[in-house]
Amino acid sequence: MTDYTDKPFFVSPSQKGLADFEQLIQGDYQVTISEWLKKGWELFKKDAGTTVVFTIIAVIVYVLAGYLLPFGIASAAISLPLFAGFIIIALMLYRNQKTEFVRYFWGFRHLVPLLLFTIVSMVFILIGTMILVVPGIYLTVAYLFAPYLIVDKNIDFWPAMEISRKKVNKHFFGMCAFCVVLLAINILGCIPLFLGLFVTLPCSIYAVAAAYEDIFSDPAKKEAGITALSTPQPQ
Repeated sequence: MTDYTDKPFFVSPSQKGLADFEQLIQGDYQVTISEWLKKGWELFKKDAGTTVVFTIIAVIVYVLAGYLLPFGIASAAISLPLFAGFIIIALMLYRNQKTEFVRYFWGFRHLVPLLLFTIVSMVFILIGTMILVVPGIYLTVAYLFAPYLIVDKNIDFWPAMEISRKKVNKHFFGMCAFCVVLLAINILGCIPLFLGLFVTLPCSIYAVAAAYEDIFSDPAKKEAGITALSTPQPQ
């Protein structure tokens, strides 16, 4: 993950592009939906209380931002980094690294690439949906890992989008099924009174983090059977 120790609050994306991740893109993987869901639940249980508290804060801020800020971009500038905070904590929990509540707000350090990713991806998805619906669905699934790549690899929005798309393409229908399962879980979380979402939303983000770690992990570590979830990491 991005090293924040000696850097100012806002982190500039590195200049790495697709060519720098060619080996990562070429590597294959298996779609293991049940395993990813199980690991997502395990990550949630590691820090359930803090996660639920932050989820409540994030939802309140998201609602207030949407109400008080008339422009969608202004609202996204607040809500997106909060979502990225979940990703950062999820990856840290997966790697058995020490987490603190303030680190949920580290997503703001990647504000610009996250905002650009959202604007560009939403435009593409909207156009694809208006043209034939299916392209919009395809892009929604294809860009699943882009924000994870932005905060973890500290790369700009466009290479993150392309790396995610190319990797998802290897098993698109399996990844689409994974997204459908996550959607179904969150629909169930709406019953009753949307209270279940305070659990299902972070669990979904953590499940995608588990998938991300599985799909984008170092091939050498994968072959050696090393899993960060069970192997303690330096604090």
